[in-house]
Amino acid sequence: PLHRLDKDTTGILCFSRTLAGAQWFSQCLREKTVGKYYLGIVRGTMQTQRITTDDEGGKTMTQCYSIEYNKDIDASLILFKLITGKKHQIRKHAVSVGLPLAGDRKYHGGNPLPACKHYLLHAWRLYFPTSRPADIPACIEAPMFSEMEMCLNRYFSDWRKTAAAIIQ
Repeated sequence: PLHRLDKDTTGILCFSRTLAGAQWFSQCLREKTVGKYYLGIVRGTMQTQRITTDDEGGKTMTQCYSIEYNKDIDASLILFKLITGKKHQIRKHAVSVGLPLAGDRKYHGGNPLPACKHYLLHAWRLYFPTSRPADIPACIEAPMFSEMEMCLNRYFSDWRKTAAAIIQ
């Protein structure tokens, strides 16, 4: 595996079949030329913002894009772009601005959304640089797991169109 996901985070996980591929991917991560986008649901209204913190592992940065707010459940769908990649980074950054992932008990998210068992955070898309090897696509997207798909369709109407427009 070339990177990891937190225990209840779903989505893309990359592997390499060769040492050269692993080295290329690691270099892209160091140079921040891979676009890593996650979808998550926070309690409250989060505005589009960049969150930067300093911790024991150094400086961490996450760009947060507000996709849609649902006042009936007091929750926002957020597109998170990782600038750096540290353990629990998105979860820590969300709680640092007072808007934890809904249902993230470790980071004070309280109760999950109705019909959901835990927090919803999905490694949705990876964009690779134009200088990628010929057999690497420009973008890969992980399909939603059933609980995430149900919540997105139930609580957020035009999320896919809005998220795609932000990434462009």
